[in-house]
Amino acid sequence: MKECITECDSGMSACTRRGFLTGATSLAAMAATATGAVAASGKKRELDDNLILLLADCHVAAGGGTGSFAYRRLQYCIDSALGLEKIPRRALVFGDIAGTVGPKEDYELSAIQFRRLEDAGVEVSYMMGNHDRRAGFLAVHSECAAKSPLPGRLVQVVETPMCDFILLDSLIGEDGDDKIVVRGALDPVQTEWLEATVSKGDKPAIVCAHHDCEELLNSKGKPLEEFLPYIPRVRGFIHGHIHRWNHEWQRRFDGDGRFMRRLSLPATGNWGDLGYCLLRFTPEKTAEVRLFQNDYCYPKPVPAEKRPRSWDMIVSDNRNLVCTFDLG
Repeated sequence: MKECITECDSGMSACTRRGFLTGATSLAAMAATATGAVAASGKKRELDDNLILLLADCHVAAGGGTGSFAYRRLQYCIDSALGLEKIPRRALVFGDIAGTVGPKEDYELSAIQFRRLEDAGVEVSYMMGNHDRRAGFLAVHSECAAKSPLPGRLVQVVETPMCDFILLDSLIGEDGDDKIVVRGALDPVQTEWLEATVSKGDKPAIVCAHHDCEELLNSKGKPLEEFLPYIPRVRGFIHGHIHRWNHEWQRRFDGDGRFMRRLSLPATGNWGDLGYCLLRFTPEKTAEVRLFQNDYCYPKPVPAEKRPRSWDMIVSDNRNLVCTFDLG
C-alpha cells in the first residue's frame, strides 16, 4: 500500500493512505487512484464536468522555494488531483495564495503548480485572502482581471450546469500595504453586485470567499450569514481562512425550516487541517464535498520524532468526512 507522507523540514512521518481513502463511495474510489502523478504514458486524463477541486490557504512564499513545506503540500494536492482517472473540470482557490503579503514572487512560485492544472485543461478560478495583494497576483495571473466585472476587485461567477459559484473578494489590504489585516470585508460596490447577482436567476448558487460569511456584511450592515439564507437560490457558503474542515447549517429565523449549508476548508499547507477537497455533483441534485486530509500540524511542522500523537489522531478522525449541499 502506497503511503501518504507527512513532511516537515527536518524529518518525515508516514500515515497510511488506507485510512482517509477508506469508504466505498464513488468519489473516494476515484481518489484512491491518485498516486501523485499523471499517467506514466503522459496521456492527458479525461476531464470530469461534475467534479471540482477545492483548494484554500496555500501560503506559498518565495523565500522558502520549492523545498518549503507549503510548496510541497500544494504540490501533493495537485499531484493527487491530476492522478485521478478523470480529473476535475474546474478548480476553485479560496485565497491566501501568497505566504507573506502578496509579492509577485510568491505568485510566481505557486503558479508552477497551478499551471500544471491549467495545462491539463482544468479551469482555475481564484479568490483573494488577507495575505494576498491584487497587484502582485495580477502580475502573474493577468488573465483574471478580465473575468471580474468590478474594476479593482477580483469577483467572478463560475457557471456550471447544476450550480453557479459566486466568488467574492474579501481582501481589505490594498496594493503596497504590507500590513496584514486578518479580518475581511466587502466594499459597497461589491456588496451591491453580490445582492444583485444572488437575487437574479433560478439556478442554485453557492457563494464563496476567503473569509466566513459571519464577518462580511450586506448593504444594510447585516452579516451575510443572516442575509444569504433568505435568498431562495443560495444553497450554501464555502470559505477558507481558518485552516479547518468544519460545516454547519445556517438556519433562517422566519420559522419556515429552511437552512443554508456553511463549509470551511482545510489549508493545503502551513498549519491546521491540511489537504484538499473534491466537490462532485450527483444525479440526486446535490453537491457532495469530500475531505482528503493528509496531515495536521500546529503551529508549525515538527520533525517526526517530536510529532504529537494527537496530530495523527486528528487526521484519523477526519477520514472520509463529507458535506452535502442540496441543489434540488
